[in-house]
Amino acid sequence: MPVKSDFIAPEFGVWAEKSVILARAMTKWLYADAKANPTWNNPALWGTGARVKIVRRAMDFLAIGNGEAPVQKLSLIGGKNAIVFARSATVKLTAVPGSPLVIPNEYGSYVLMQQESTAGFQDIQQMPLNNCCGLVPGWPDYSPAPEFWLGNSDKVITITSNWAADVDVNLSWSVAMLDTGS
Repeated sequence: MPVKSDFIAPEFGVWAEKSVILARAMTKWLYADAKANPTWNNPALWGTGARVKIVRRAMDFLAIGNGEAPVQKLSLIGGKNAIVFARSATVKLTAVPGSPLVIPNEYGSYVLMQQESTAGFQDIQQMPLNNCCGLVPGWPDYSPAPEFWLGNSDKVITITSNWAADVDVNLSWSVAMLDTGS
């Protein structure tokens, strides 16, 4: 039975100014998740218990050689629903160059990323990192709308290097989760 509620998490209040429907959908996505919220089926209690928390998650791919394509599985919040607001990446040479020094991310277009769910759906087709992640430190890539991540569908991330030297790739996400205090 669908859970109905007009409650909007205070953390999504800024979104409510733009779209009440989106703010309500984000609230319901987190609060109506039975794995994340013990009061998932009682919307009257949503405003008195768990709170939305924004966290950062990261994943590192180290010393990737030319043509290598390591794969890692990502579960952002341990099987609970989450909302991704931004993603960013840095790419740097594994070995420190003699000179001149280069800016991390100068090689972002030579590194490809692919993201798919464990169910096999591609969220991000294989493309250069600079097309799907923010590559300027401190400037993450913001999607046009928050990305709703289904908790029981982990993501499989594949990074492919097309650069002659070994590179380190660091990915990070800004994520909203439900914090129940337990």
